[in-house]
Amino acid sequence: MASELVEVRLRWNGQHIDKFTTQADADDQDDLQSLIEDAIRRDRRGRDRHISEYEIEVRRKRNGAHLVTYTGRSR
Repeated sequence: MASELVEVRLRWNGQHIDKFTTQADADDQDDLQSLIEDAIRRDRRGRDRHISEYEIEVRRKRNGAHLVTYTGRSR
């Protein structure tokens, strides 16, 4: 499938950080992974935060269908 508009919601430790709309290919795991990494980089205070503290939810813009929720994990 081709790229489509998706809505991204970024949270850190349960706190809303950002919400934005962008293009992504919902069927391409690499594209979604890149989108998640980009979303974390949008957090201006992110330098002091660990990736495991983030939650990113991605939904289709056209119908609100849930695509993926990233929940950070410790390694």
